[in-house]
Amino acid sequence: MFYGSSLPRPQVYIDFQFNSDRVNSLVLLKDPFFSWARWSMGGLSFQRLCLQGRVEGNVKKRRQEIAQLRIKRTIMEKSWMRRVKKEEEEEKEDEEEEEEEIM
Repeated sequence: MFYGSSLPRPQVYIDFQFNSDRVNSLVLLKDPFFSWARWSMGGLSFQRLCLQGRVEGNVKKRRQEIAQLRIKRTIMEKSWMRRVKKEEEEEKEDEEEEEEEIM
């Protein structure tokens, strides 16, 4: 890194014998925390999904889209029910005609 001419370069000692400020914690205290942190962040390759608990876009627009989808669904259900009733009526008529032919 470039610190400029007026700033002194910091003295960093990697070896703990020469560095009095560095305190190494015990391995037993550090490892469970790091393993939990890695797990909570999603492992080694951490990627946040776009729609992870958030609503993208305009909320009013999304509500209108949902309402339109519900209307379409009810229309389709009604037309399906009409078709089923029509088929049942046709089947009854066919059965009645067959019974008349048999007699």
